Amino acid sequence: MQKNNAIIKDSSLHTLLIDDAFIQFLKSGQIAAIYLDNDGTIQYVTPILSSIMGLSMENYGLLITDVIQSEQFTQLKHMILNYIHHVNENRDADMTQLQALNQYQSEIEITGLNKISYQLVIRYNITNDNKVNGIIILLYDISQRKAIENNLKLEKEKYRIFAELTECALWEYNIKTKEFKHFRKLKGRYANHNLTIPDFRNTMIQKGWLYPEDIQEFEAFCDSMDRGEEFIQYDLRSLGDNDEYIWIRYQGTALRDEHGNTSVILGRTLNIDNEYREHEKIVQRLLRDGLTGLYNRATTKEKVDQCLERSNLDEKQSIHNFMIIDIDNFQQINELLGHVEGDEIIEMFSKELEKLFHSTDIIGRIGGDKFLVLQKDIKKQNQIKQTLAAICEMARNQLHDFQKNKLITVSIGCASYPADGNDYETLYRKADIALYIAKSRGKDQFVLYQQDMECQYLDTEFEPFLWNSSGIDTSNVDKRIMNIALDILNDTSNLHYSINHVLHEVGKFFNLSRITVYETEIGNKEARVHFEWRNLGIPSAEYDLLEKNRPMIKNYKDIFMSNNILYINDVATEKLPFSLELLFARLGTKAVVQCAIYDGDTFIGTVNFEDCISARCWSKYELDTLYTLTRFLSTYILQLRSKLDLDNELFFSQATLSNQKLCNYAVKEGTYELVYFSEYTKKQFPNVKLGAMCYNVIYGRETPCDPCPLSGLNTYANTYSIETYHNKDNAWYSTTATREVLPDGSSIDLICSVDVTGFIDRVHSTDAMTGVLTLSKFEAEAMKLISGSSKNKYCIIYCDFDKFKNINDSWGYSIGNEVLIHFAKLIDRSIKGTELTCRISDDKFLIMLSYKNKSETIERIKVFYNQLEEYFSEAFPRIKIVITGGIYFLKQEDKVLSIAIDRANLARKTVKGTHKSDFAIYDNFLHTQVSKEKMIENRMNEALKNNEFIVYLQPKIDLSSRKIVGAEALVRWRFPSGQILSPNDFIPIFEKNGFVTDLDFYVYEKTLSTLQKWLLQGNPEIIISINVSGIHLNEANFLDRFLGLLEKYNIPPRLIELEITESIFFKELDRLVLIINSFRQKGFLISIDDFGSGYSSLNMLKTLPIDILKLDREFFMWNEMGVQDKIVISGIISLAKGLGLKVVSEGVETEEQVEFLLESSCDMAQGYLFYKPMPVEEFEKLLDIKSI
Repeated sequence: MQKNNAIIKDSSLHTLLIDDAFIQFLKSGQIAAIYLDNDGTIQYVTPILSSIMGLSMENYGLLITDVIQSEQFTQLKHMILNYIHHVNENRDADMTQLQALNQYQSEIEITGLNKISYQLVIRYNITNDNKVNGIIILLYDISQRKAIENNLKLEKEKYRIFAELTECALWEYNIKTKEFKHFRKLKGRYANHNLTIPDFRNTMIQKGWLYPEDIQEFEAFCDSMDRGEEFIQYDLRSLGDNDEYIWIRYQGTALRDEHGNTSVILGRTLNIDNEYREHEKIVQRLLRDGLTGLYNRATTKEKVDQCLERSNLDEKQSIHNFMIIDIDNFQQINELLGHVEGDEIIEMFSKELEKLFHSTDIIGRIGGDKFLVLQKDIKKQNQIKQTLAAICEMARNQLHDFQKNKLITVSIGCASYPADGNDYETLYRKADIALYIAKSRGKDQFVLYQQDMECQYLDTEFEPFLWNSSGIDTSNVDKRIMNIALDILNDTSNLHYSINHVLHEVGKFFNLSRITVYETEIGNKEARVHFEWRNLGIPSAEYDLLEKNRPMIKNYKDIFMSNNILYINDVATEKLPFSLELLFARLGTKAVVQCAIYDGDTFIGTVNFEDCISARCWSKYELDTLYTLTRFLSTYILQLRSKLDLDNELFFSQATLSNQKLCNYAVKEGTYELVYFSEYTKKQFPNVKLGAMCYNVIYGRETPCDPCPLSGLNTYANTYSIETYHNKDNAWYSTTATREVLPDGSSIDLICSVDVTGFIDRVHSTDAMTGVLTLSKFEAEAMKLISGSSKNKYCIIYCDFDKFKNINDSWGYSIGNEVLIHFAKLIDRSIKGTELTCRISDDKFLIMLSYKNKSETIERIKVFYNQLEEYFSEAFPRIKIVITGGIYFLKQEDKVLSIAIDRANLARKTVKGTHKSDFAIYDNFLHTQVSKEKMIENRMNEALKNNEFIVYLQPKIDLSSRKIVGAEALVRWRFPSGQILSPNDFIPIFEKNGFVTDLDFYVYEKTLSTLQKWLLQGNPEIIISINVSGIHLNEANFLDRFLGLLEKYNIPPRLIELEITESIFFKELDRLVLIINSFRQKGFLISIDDFGSGYSSLNMLKTLPIDILKLDREFFMWNEMGVQDKIVISGIISLAKGLGLKVVSEGVETEEQVEFLLESSCDMAQGYLFYKPMPVEEFEKLLDIKSI
């Protein structure tokens, strides 16, 4: 160090170099530095420079230009010489020059002797007294930075190559400068133009590169980028290669710095024109009727509403012609000619109809044969009639039934805007009234709505004064008349007289004119006056008020569904339906109160309190008292009905037993010991006695009969019937066994047997249409063959036509009948003399063949099938005819024909729906399958009782976050042995036998119990979806029962999603919409499960009151998705999102599917890629749910 001090001239540097801490820091190698004097003599070097440039303490006092000899430092030597020269020129520089000099420094990169890259910085050293005193050279290790730069360069190259291989454009947007820079544009003739767009927003708009209607969307896109939103996606139209607008999609992601600030958006542009146009086609199909191309019902209403809204805002209100057109007798046309020709008529009419109107008019098909037209801007009043006349004339001239050469006509009802109404509902109702009048006048005409038509029209919207029974105040009821009524009814044995007496007292008490009790007849829909009281001079009410003449309104009973009192203060001044005015005029009624009578939930009639002298304002006191009296009287009226019903049943039962010559007797359950026999049985079999065996004293046998009807009774079948032929009597007997429970709780088996030989003989033996045997004759003859010979062997073939209804609907019943007749003739020609065939019903046939060898018989049937196919292809070339059959080879022990027929039918069902003619044989496999089904049915109740059904949960995944956001409750059947049975093995059986309702509520209760447990432990809320069978939707008490479970476990409805299968919505859609709306009003989420790709399904989305759409797993059955698949799926998702629905995809199994669903904005997914269904315990572990 002394040597160093001898040559160092800078005192500040000297101070540092005698500081041990600083020297230790320099030796650590953190800084590489060289200190030179003004002449370039080395004053000091840090130790690390030995490995970088070969400099060390030995070089102190030497000129650095002499020391550095390596060629790799040549540039550095030149720079140092320049600095030395510059120093010498500025030795006497003033302060300003020194400050400028101090800013002067040079930087270069060098590679040291150690092969490491350094950033070298040279600058002057200015002393405290403002003198230039040497040169400082600093070296920074930039090897790591260079490595990063090289990697970045490589990544950029990779990115460039990848960009070249993709079909999208790549860009970045600078939020601060508003500059939009393309790394690569979409392929085309403008691929190398306008790569950088300054002031992106204004430039794009000013250049006219955007579709005018999409400028607002583009502004929103720019706003999203300027706000630095994390993910951005917008679809809009921009100019393409052919100077035509194409659909493109901008997608961008914000890049954030370490402080979370966004300065750049990186993104891509996709050409989605083909995809969008395919999507538009799907949308148009939704808006249009599939057959005619006209607007469908929903779209028609939407378009008309929009037009009327604009017209209502316009000061100069236009006149529009609102018309409903109906093709006359179209149902008969379909039935006679078939739906194919019916559809052709609809198509032809719609095309001709369009020709009569301007392109701006609205034309829609709103029903099967019903059309709606809004003709806009009518200039002259006579223009309306001219148009309507032209439509009627067009129909007569164009719509011919060429087969019968009859004219097809239309009827039209018309209303005018704004004279008849200024909204869709009002105009539709009035046009519909006019259409009704046109139909009632003989059809083939048009009618313009007039005000006086209202009274001619059967008004289905009559709303009388209604009083809901929930508003009854019992404290307001008159106690005097109630006590009188109570005393009368409790103090007589003649109930009929007592009720009439009560009516007399009530009529006098309230000064009424007439009281009548109308009741529906037992077993009859008609209503009669069962009780009546009349004041002096008042005529009797002899007219039916409910069903017989329907004098009131349609669905009169519905008035009382939620409101139990109807009252009218003044018949003369109230606006009533015309038919009701006539009724009250005949009865002389001035004011009336009607109270409903119910038997449980069944409406059976009314009690009518009338004033025929003058109108009266019914007070609440009167309404409360009259309603309470009706409820009181109802109890006794129902008691009389029950007694009458019982008396009738007893009388007719005894008469039936006496007249029909029924041999009936009873035995103890599970035995043949007689415990009862009728008088007729005693007459027929004098030896019969209690305690004897029925087969012994009645049939003279030592062993039970074979077959015996008792053999068919079991836990699930309480009734069993057989028909047997007795060789001894040469007679047929129909015998029915029924298991009955006696009042003491014990069970008996009741057997009724009747000789039906005469009946069978009277039955017409041939089918009227086809000429083959009827079923009853077939059974009779077949049983004779089976029981008559043990040598011959027989098989039963059960066959029918696949989708025969489509043949009738498409080609008409006459063609369908011809097909059946030809088929029957072909069978009849093919069977031998001892063989049989019959038509069961509709398109179902039975064949009984004799055989010796099974294989030869099967070959014979194959040949017959080939002959059928050849024949039908020639006789009916335009119709696809498919025949399916099932074969059962009877065994020696088979004595009951119905079992053989059932087994043949079971075999047939296995090939039903295969879309080609085929047959199946009832074999051991099918027998095992049937046995398995019976085993499942035999064990299902016990399994439910023993908790063998286990609830499984399959998680639902949020696609954007990959987090679990819910689960679907499923079920598995775990046998005591540990075997797990898939729901596919038992759910179809349960749906068929109805047990699914019990299982569902078992699953509901288990699921709700689990939810309650989680909530009590303070776990986060999670939504569970459960499946609702179509059977439940037909149950009136399902909602109340389910709500009862929620109340039991204190679960809020918002945590439950009800999944309803798509197929259910194709049946009674309107009714289902009402039911599901009631679910939503209670707070449940509703999803449509297994949603398919049919346009009918898509069309339903507009009207379905649902929250979530679940895409069916069949969309994702193949791991690789085709272009068409993606277009359809993305189209459905887009439509669902546009309707405000969430979308869940089922059956997701690959990352490619996930990426596609994310691009399509799908919300959630389920599938084996994420999680399989799992027991509740595994699900709890998965979410770390606390468990009790």
